[in-house]
Amino acid sequence: MKCLHLILFTCAISSMTSAQVLFNAIIEEDICQDVTLTLNSSAELSQDECLYSIDIDQVNPGMNTLEISSDIPALLHTTTLDMVLAMRAMDEGFESYGQALSADFNSDLVISTDDIINMARIIVGIDTEIPTKVKIATESQITQPVNSLELSSDQTSLTFEEGTIVDGEVNDVFLIIVGDLNN
Repeated sequence: MKCLHLILFTCAISSMTSAQVLFNAIIEEDICQDVTLTLNSSAELSQDECLYSIDIDQVNPGMNTLEISSDIPALLHTTTLDMVLAMRAMDEGFESYGQALSADFNSDLVISTDDIINMARIIVGIDTEIPTKVKIATESQITQPVNSLELSSDQTSLTFEEGTIVDGEVNDVFLIIVGDLNN
């Protein structure tokens, strides 16, 4: 499972200027230019070398929603090994919710043979697109154990409270690359 690790925090530039919400993306490959983060369906975060930011004035009082979309090709980070690992995990169990998110290849919230078939169709070139290539979750969500083949959310958005980003408080946010179970 390949995760794009984001750290959400607030950084005051100086006492006279407005603050920025920063999302620091850490990944082995530079795919950040293909990932778009949007706050509250209206404000797209700017990105510079996997550092996403937006002015604090764009954050709503109370609840906020961070949405993700990407132009990452469906075949990127998806191999026959990933397909075999998904089949094995369906039988023996997934190591984590994050791994289960990676295996939900058709984004129907149920890990099944349909996901394996869709992976195979992408690998051999019959299909070229999947519904969602990248999902977003908190660290506590992706590390929790999985006891079912049903998922609770499609994880294409993440809701957080304004209070979680004030005074430099840090929250870990991960982007999960769908179909990549071997990392």
